[in-house]
Amino acid sequence: MSANPEISYRFAARNDIPLILKFIKDLAHYEHLDNEVTATPELLEEWLFNRNTAEVIFAIDKTGNEVGFALFFYNFSTFLGKGGIYLEDLFVLPEYRSQGFGKFLLRTLAKIATERKCGRLDLSCLDWNTPAINFYKKNGLKVNLFEFDIEDEAKFSNLKEYLINKVKRSGVHNIEEYNLTYYGSKNLNPAFVAKFNEQVAQINIPKRAVIPQFDVRRERVTEWMAQHLLEQVYGCTFYDEADKRLNLKTIEIDKHTDGIDVPGIWVDHDRIRFVICEVKASQEKRIPCSSVQDLQDDIQKSIDNADNRVSREILQYMHGIRNSKVSDDMLERIIDFLARLIAGEKKDLAENLMFFPVLLRNNEKI
Repeated sequence: MSANPEISYRFAARNDIPLILKFIKDLAHYEHLDNEVTATPELLEEWLFNRNTAEVIFAIDKTGNEVGFALFFYNFSTFLGKGGIYLEDLFVLPEYRSQGFGKFLLRTLAKIATERKCGRLDLSCLDWNTPAINFYKKNGLKVNLFEFDIEDEAKFSNLKEYLINKVKRSGVHNIEEYNLTYYGSKNLNPAFVAKFNEQVAQINIPKRAVIPQFDVRRERVTEWMAQHLLEQVYGCTFYDEADKRLNLKTIEIDKHTDGIDVPGIWVDHDRIRFVICEVKASQEKRIPCSSVQDLQDDIQKSIDNADNRVSREILQYMHGIRNSKVSDDMLERIIDFLARLIAGEKKDLAENLMFFPVLLRNNEKI
């Protein structure tokens, strides 16, 4: 199992409850969350050994000491039709780090997942935890962090211009879309027109979660920020005609846009993928913020295509993209690709998606 014969592992037993609780408290201290540990020996015994809802393995050094632990449990993928293993916590004592114990625990879990014929091994990582992020990246898991400095005048101006252009292209926020001359109105008295335009602006500026600079709901701005990132870094394409936020109706102005936050298309020569981006934003000082779990839940719903969440999004995207300003050949390729996703098997759908969870933070600790 291990390239280092001096490292081994064992599963936790009931008499290990004090040791498990110690590792949990050590982990909480490392993550600056000491005050949030409410676990007790009685709770651990009930949930780990009476109800068997999770399992624990220990990393053992050459002297027989437990120097790290991993706590994991089963999840399930409806796409794969199989259970998986979710790694809740992995922790190695500070004095034993960089000696292969963390890698050993991770590979042991992969081996356990394979032996139990699980479909996948999942985990998440705190956004500030650079050592852990680097560790997971070295072991084949990809995590990217992007920092935006608002004091960088050029970059801020570029982003602001991008967002303002998005708002301008969003018809529901554009007073000119409701120009009285379009309706053939005979009442074009300047004072009346000014009053009409003033009322239109009040109607079409949302009452809640307003960003004053843009007069739109906050989540639309954060979703466009994520869209901008995916365009610049990953080469994704987002067509205005298929953008739900750009094609809102007046009666939807105060509502959160339903479905997947940012759907799009990724094309690389002969390959096409449907892009699914779920976005959460937080100004909480707490690490991890409460939005992390919501983001994870949204991504899981998309991965599992719960209630045809992804299929409906693809169908709506097909409808919207029909009138996009793209070459006939490319449009035909994209429509054909999306149609095959709708008509194909679940495994075909899963293999042709690109998932991007995006968490926007404004926290000086990160």
